[in-house]
Order: sequence, then C-alpha cells, then structure tokens
Amino acid sequence: MAIDLDHLLADPIFDPNRCGIGFHPLHTLWAAIAYCILFLMPSWKLKAIAVGCLFHLCTDSLDCYMGSLKQELQYSYCYSRQFIEAS
Repeated sequence: MAIDLDHLLADPIFDPNRCGIGFHPLHTLWAAIAYCILFLMPSWKLKAIAVGCLFHLCTDSLDCYMGSLKQELQYSYCYSRQFIEAS
C-alpha cells in the first residue's frame, strides 16, 4: 500500500520494536484527520482510499498495542525467572 512508503524515510527502515503510529508521517493524527476528510468527498474511489488508509492505521495501532503487551510479558517473565533463580 502507498501509505507505507513513508517507512522508507525512517532510519532504520525496519525496526521490529518501533511503533509506526505517530512516528511515520502518514501514520500521524494529522494524516488520520486528512483521511477522514477524504472520506467525506463525494467520489467512491476517494472513499475507498480513505477507508483503506483508516483501516491500515487501525491495524497498525493494534500491532503497536500487541507489541507493547509482548514486551511487558517478556520483561515480567525475565524478572520472575531471575527472582526464582536467586531464591
């Protein structure tokens, strides 16, 4: 999808621990507002693009949330393992 072309502007291009929401230019609140305005246009093609972009932002947000849960679980697992080994 063209919305992910802004990932090429990042350094490094791919970072598995980075949340793209708020980091990449097309993944910001301002971009989401622009997609909502685009949805209000009368053309069905523009509406389809807007829905696709908003859906992409929702899935990226969910990915960021799931990634944060994964990091918390890994941290708590490592912490509890160190506690058990120290006992």
